[in-house]
Amino acid sequence: KTVFSSSTVMAVSVLRVLSIIGLFLSGYALFVEYKAAIDPDYVASCDLASWISCSKVFTSEYAHMFYLPNAVYGVCFYLLVLILDTMKSYKYIVYLSALTFVSTLYLGYILAFVLKDMCVVCVSTYIVNFTMFFVARSKANTQRRKRKSRS
Repeated sequence: KTVFSSSTVMAVSVLRVLSIIGLFLSGYALFVEYKAAIDPDYVASCDLASWISCSKVFTSEYAHMFYLPNAVYGVCFYLLVLILDTMKSYKYIVYLSALTFVSTLYLGYILAFVLKDMCVVCVSTYIVNFTMFFVARSKANTQRRKRKSRS
């Protein structure tokens, strides 16, 4: 069976690709936050204008939760999704991505209405998170239907 012969295998690939993209985005966010902390003159490649500035967002008071950068939680989340995807534990990916979905809504609100900024890295992460939630939900539903049909 080839990778493209089954929608099940294809959806697994989508979750892995999304996780890898999320890892890259979270890693980049950590890098920008670190560079901005040690060099006040640092200009990140995602700082495109005064109102499009990821370094402004990553150095704001909202960039940390429980003393850790939000991006650290992102790295942990995407690594966990990679592991759960390998184990075909889609139900747990749905639960985790639902939590991420809620935090994404909150952070999106903070970005738009409190910080009044546009962060390309943040918005890209939000897109990955939303897509991951719906892909995982679809996978879990498909998995559940297959189990019911075998019973």
